[in-house]
Amino acid sequence: MLHAVYQKTLAAHLARWHKRRARGLPEEWLQAALLLWRLDLDPLRPMLTQLYARTPRGRPPYDPLAMLRALLLMTA
Repeated sequence: MLHAVYQKTLAAHLARWHKRRARGLPEEWLQAALLLWRLDLDPLRPMLTQLYARTPRGRPPYDPLAMLRALLLMTA
C-alpha cells in the first residue's frame, strides 16, 4: 500500500473515531497514529520483502509494512 493511501485510510478512521462521542480516542493512541501517519515506510518495502520466504507455506504472508507498523506501535 502506498503511503498516501495509508495516510488517507488512517485519516478516515481517525475522523470517524473523533466523531464518536461515547468513547474518545486516548491521547497516546492519537500520538501513535500521527507518528505513523507522518512516517513513510515505502522505501523499506523491497528490503523487508526479501526477508520473507520465496515459497511460503500455509496462509499468505502479511504485508511487511503492516507488520513493521505493528511493531512500531507495540514499542511506542
